[in-house]
Amino acid sequence: MQFTEFTIKKNDENRRIDRILKKNLPHIPLSGLYSNLRKGRIKLNGKKIKPSQTVKTGDKLKIATDLLPSQNLLAEKINPQPELKLEILLHDSDFLIINKPENKIVHGKNSLDNYIKNNFPAKIDSLSFKPGPLHRLDKNTTGILTFSQSLKGAQTFSRALHDNKLERYYIGIVIGKPCKTRWETINANNKKNITDVNPIYHFEKLNLTLTEFKLHTGRKHQIRIQCQKFGTPLHGDIKFGSRKTKENYLLHCYKLIFHTKILSLPKKITAPIPARFKHFLLKNNFNPKSTILEDLIDN
Repeated sequence: MQFTEFTIKKNDENRRIDRILKKNLPHIPLSGLYSNLRKGRIKLNGKKIKPSQTVKTGDKLKIATDLLPSQNLLAEKINPQPELKLEILLHDSDFLIINKPENKIVHGKNSLDNYIKNNFPAKIDSLSFKPGPLHRLDKNTTGILTFSQSLKGAQTFSRALHDNKLERYYIGIVIGKPCKTRWETINANNKKNITDVNPIYHFEKLNLTLTEFKLHTGRKHQIRIQCQKFGTPLHGDIKFGSRKTKENYLLHCYKLIFHTKILSLPKKITAPIPARFKHFLLKNNFNPKSTILEDLIDN
């Protein structure tokens, strides 16, 4: 039987062998991985191992060559995409933070995740860790989006999210005017959704309000769903309660504030408002002076 050997590196230290295999042999079901481990077709340092076995730097992982995908184990097959002019807010060895444009998905085919992996490859050698987005924005939501470039970066950022040490602020245009300053709901999975709501400016003729949202939880579509539930859907968000409009809704993640030290990240990151959002505000005579947007928009 022919084997291909891989050396365990620092970024794989103390990880379970079944998790490493699952990450790199996605075409094989978990039951198949366990079967191949029992049969000795996958070995660590020349010996049969259990799925729960953890690895150390320098260990030798041998995998029967016929189990491997046709491409290199450490490479990902990513289809090339047209060049994007991404606004980079921060880029170092641990993080890549961009100002996400609208009409771009974060995961999947032709996604920002794939584009980043192609054009900003992380300098990392690992069998188990794959750099990627650390939080999500919907396809037509713009603003701050963070990608990991190292295992340490992914772990520290995710821990800050989990421990509520990271504040996320959005602005959007809603129909009507929000009455409450805090929205609390329970989603379909019985999870609590909490959002602070701050109306900034009401466009009386349009009956629309520029509104700031601060997330305390980060559920899927949280702001959009709560806007609909409380009777002020995002203008143009036809999926969640808005009448049909010529253009998509406006929702922009404009600020992150960190309440714990996360490697080299500053305490605050802001993202300039995209052109379409800016055009709407200025066309309707919004004056950003003395508002939270004063430094993010030019007249």
